[in-house]
Amino acid sequence: MTTTIVVTMSTASLDNRHSLAQRIFERCYLTGEFRLRSGRMATYYFDKYQFESDPELLTTIAQGL
Repeated sequence: MTTTIVVTMSTASLDNRHSLAQRIFERCYLTGEFRLRSGRMATYYFDKYQFESDPELLTTIAQGL
């Protein structure tokens, strides 16, 4: 037996998620020269710890869960 669950989101909810994703990207996407754990070099880096140090953004993320 297969169960199908359909989830719909309002346009406002999708706009809020897009806005939140944009804020996270702007806070965490870094450019420059970065040495990765592998030893390789990268010209960009997504630093998840950036939003953890931003109480307002972290609160917004938690409310969205």
